[in-house]
Amino acid sequence: MERVFCIKYQMLDYLDKIIAQDFENDNTLMIKEGVSSTDGDIVLNKINLMTGAYTSNLADRIIEADINLQEIITYLEQLQKQNQYMGIYYFLFHLFAALQMDLPYLFMQLPSHTQVLQYYIHELVTDLKDCSMDYSD
Repeated sequence: MERVFCIKYQMLDYLDKIIAQDFENDNTLMIKEGVSSTDGDIVLNKINLMTGAYTSNLADRIIEADINLQEIITYLEQLQKQNQYMGIYYFLFHLFAALQMDLPYLFMQLPSHTQVLQYYIHELVTDLKDCSMDYSD
């Protein structure tokens, strides 16, 4: 029997980046894309647009996979209260893979800027809550 491998190049790129400790390009890209300024300030509206662009699709895929969306939200909120932002990041990383979704744009760059990561997660959880209310109507 022949084995077929599905290589996740985004994940390999991320692992390469961690090994090389090369995060400077991530900060440059986030400045270029308007997520943060050269002064290090976060552009909150841009992050809101980023999370809003895919959250409803994520919620749809979670529900299609017969996963309880509210349980996901509760879990994310618990981690958020404990300031476990990297734990949330890795959970989302694996959730996207499990749901066979491409990673959202700039998702791989989030760990390089703690405040951007925290606000991104805050916005994502808020957007998921909004989606959850839409499904309960």
